[in-house]
Amino acid sequence: MRCGDWLSPRPGHVLLRLPWFNRFGRAALGDLDRVVIISNRQTHVSAPWQPRTCNALVGGVRDHLQHLLGPRTVVEVAEEAKILVDLHCAVSASVLVVATWGSSFGHWAAMLGRACVIVLPTLLGLEGHAIAAKHGEPIGWRRGLYYVPAARDDWVRVADYPPSVWSVPERALALLRANRSK
Repeated sequence: MRCGDWLSPRPGHVLLRLPWFNRFGRAALGDLDRVVIISNRQTHVSAPWQPRTCNALVGGVRDHLQHLLGPRTVVEVAEEAKILVDLHCAVSASVLVVATWGSSFGHWAAMLGRACVIVLPTLLGLEGHAIAAKHGEPIGWRRGLYYVPAARDDWVRVADYPPSVWSVPERALALLRANRSK
């Protein structure tokens, strides 16, 4: 979940709310001893408040996954690294979950990776049409690829909220925790 992708007002990037992980988290990650969250919390950002907010959101995802998976699995956040180091880590994973929609980084990691299980969000758009990937679907042929639906209430887009929400990490985290799905 690269903060530079979804924590900017650019169109086409969204972050999934924490309850979205409940749909697949135990099934996809429950047998793992270690889960590593990759994010660029300090780089690839455009506003001074973004690193603090990103740290809070990534920490919120870590805490949510740790609670969901229990003490047998260690959930940690990777040290800040260059994009190629992050890509190497992502393509080396046995299970890859791309927790944002619209990320070219996540898309390439899913295409190039050797993961046995890949989880990508599918946005449910207008009139229930699924939008599988912003970058097309060239990875649809991969074995072990699972698209997990995300209705509009399951995701957050920066442009939908005023800057005062995003510049206060606690407010941004409250948006991710909200379970608005019916």
